[in-house]
Amino acid sequence: MNPALSIITINFNDSNGLLKTIESVVNQSFIDLEYLIIDGNSTDNSVDVIKKYENKIAYWISEPDSGIYNAMNKGIEKAKGEFLLFLNSGDYLVDQHVISEIFSIENKPDIILGNLVTKNGYEIKLDFTINFANIWKYGAHHQAMFIRKSLFEDIGRYNENGDITSDWQFLMLALFKFKKKYTYIDKVVSVYDMLGISADPGNRKRMDNEKLLFMKKHFNNYSIPILKLTIILRKNYDRLCSIPRRINKILSGSRTAKR
Repeated sequence: MNPALSIITINFNDSNGLLKTIESVVNQSFIDLEYLIIDGNSTDNSVDVIKKYENKIAYWISEPDSGIYNAMNKGIEKAKGEFLLFLNSGDYLVDQHVISEIFSIENKPDIILGNLVTKNGYEIKLDFTINFANIWKYGAHHQAMFIRKSLFEDIGRYNENGDITSDWQFLMLALFKFKKKYTYIDKVVSVYDMLGISADPGNRKRMDNEKLLFMKKHFNNYSIPILKLTIILRKNYDRLCSIPRRINKILSGSRTAKR
């Protein structure tokens, strides 16, 4: 019988982060899971770390890949679990019982969404209505997202065309084009290392452009003007935030003059 969950970790030259990730997985109280590690031919001691826990890893490989999503797709191909969780090196599960708690729910939908915290303690949660506009703007993080494996057969795997928003693209397709069912659990699942490519502020413009191209292709330009406006507002965020302060200063000066 196939396991309920496959946890997939991709890694490249991050042996310290990988060790933290592995230990959080192999110490889970939930036992109906398998663990897979896809290493990109690391030249540090990542393979030694993997071999140390080899008896608790269902599958691992260390070979060159063409990027993050190529490695994630390799994991999808080998995974046997009903659900998949992508927990990349440096990310780790918040405690040893979190998977047991998540999988205690009955009538599981196609996607289970949870919260995460950054390594400096900032909690990222979906405290908004899960709709088209909010997922476009805020997305969801794969470190706290359990995806039924069959969705990758229905929708396709992560695209490997060089985009850095492929996991976001998959979620948009799953929720709003293929209308897959989901549930949100207000619980922290994992700690986010914040070293991923999408967390780099320098990639913001690239991500925005990828999202616009994706929208044009898959959603017939739906809400493109709104999306462009959001990008403009983001670019001018600091200036816009200063407007209320300037208004208050002016008003304060006026009140002082009247007195």
